[in-house]
Amino acid sequence: QKEGENARIVDLQFELETNSFIISQRSKQKNDLIQYFIVKVKLSTEFYANNVMVELDGRTYPAYRKSDIFRQKEFTADVLIDFSNILRVEENFELKARLVDVTGKVMHDKRVSVNVGRGGKAEEVEADLIKSNPIINDNCNVDFLFVEIKEIWQDASDERIESIVYELNRSYILKGIAVKLYEIFELNTCLRRCHFFSQSYIESGSGLEGAFSGESLNYTTEALKSGVPYKAFLKEPYKTEAEKIGRKESINKITKKKIITQYANQKAIANIAYADKNRGENYKLGNIYEGDGWNFRGRGLLQITGRSNYNEIQKTIDKILPNSGVNLNLGVDIFTAKEAVFSGLGNWVFKKLSKEADKGSKSENVDAITKLINNKTDSYDFRRRTFERIKKIFNL
Repeated sequence: QKEGENARIVDLQFELETNSFIISQRSKQKNDLIQYFIVKVKLSTEFYANNVMVELDGRTYPAYRKSDIFRQKEFTADVLIDFSNILRVEENFELKARLVDVTGKVMHDKRVSVNVGRGGKAEEVEADLIKSNPIINDNCNVDFLFVEIKEIWQDASDERIESIVYELNRSYILKGIAVKLYEIFELNTCLRRCHFFSQSYIESGSGLEGAFSGESLNYTTEALKSGVPYKAFLKEPYKTEAEKIGRKESINKITKKKIITQYANQKAIANIAYADKNRGENYKLGNIYEGDGWNFRGRGLLQITGRSNYNEIQKTIDKILPNSGVNLNLGVDIFTAKEAVFSGLGNWVFKKLSKEADKGSKSENVDAITKLINNKTDSYDFRRRTFERIKKIFNL
C-alpha cells in the first residue's frame, strides 16, 4: 500500500473566528480593517507524511502542524489567512485545499466557492461565480524537507543540513500572525527556490563550509604572488609577505605525495586582500578598520563580503523583519546556521533576485542572477548545470 494512498479531504470550512479579528492602524487611503480568517480543513488519513495547504486568491497558506497530528485517522487542520491585502467584500473567491505527499504530489483536493460579506461572514456560492486568479507558487510555498536540502548539499553533515532546514522553516510574527521565514524573504515558489539554491551551492561549497566558516583563503605563496585573485600581493611589501603567509608544499621523496611545509595564514591573507587601502577604486568593500578583511570575509549561503555589504544586508533584514535576533555587523568569527540563512536571504531580497528568478528557467535567466551575485566569476557554466540538477529536486 503506497504512502498517502487513502488520504483524502473530507470537508472544507471557511469561517471568521472572533478572536482572530484584529483592528490595525487605519490606512491613509482607506479605512479598511485587517482581518484574519481561519480555514478549517477536515481530513481523514492513515498517514502522517503529508502536508496540507489552502489556496485563496492566488496565494497558498500551509496548515499549522501540531505534534503527531497527521498520525490521527481523522483531524481538522487550521489555516490562518491574512486578508489585509486581498480581501474585498462581496466578491467571490475560489477556496481550495490540497493534500500533498512528501514529494509534493497532490494526493487529494477539494474546492469551494466563497463570498465574504461585509459582516465578515463567508458563504458558499455557485461555482460559475468564482473569481479567477492564477496560482503563483506551484506547490513550493511549503516547509522544506531534510531530504531536499540534503540532496542539494550531499557532502554536508546531517547536523548542518538539519540546522539549515530548521532556520528556513521557522515562523516569525508579522502583523500579529506567524509567517514562515521562506515566505517573508520571497523563497516561496519552486522557480525561486531552484535559483536560490543553485547559487547558494556554488557560493557556500558542497559541504556548506563557506556558509558557516567562510570562504577558503588557503592560497599558496605562488598563487598569491601571481596576483590572482588578489592584486595586492603583486607589489611590496605584500609580495614578500606572501612568502610568510601563503601555503607551501613539497614532495615526499619516499611516498611521492605532496606534504604541507607551511600552512596558509588565512586570516592574514584576508586582512591584506580585502582591506580597502589595497583595492582599486571600484572594488572597495568598506573595510577601513584593522581586521575587517577577516571579520567580513565571504560567508553565508550567498557569500556576502565586506563591511559595507554586511551593513546593507543587515539593513534589509531589519526592514523586513525587525528584531530578527541577527546582527551581521558584529563580524563574528563563525556564522551560526541562523546567520548563514539570514545573510543569504537578506542578499536575495536586497538584490531583488526573486524578480529575476520569476523571469524563467532558461540559461540566460541563471546567468542574469549569477551576474548580480558574482559578476566576475568563472563558474557561469557550473551554475547553469547546478540549476538543472536542483530543478529535479523541486520538481520544476
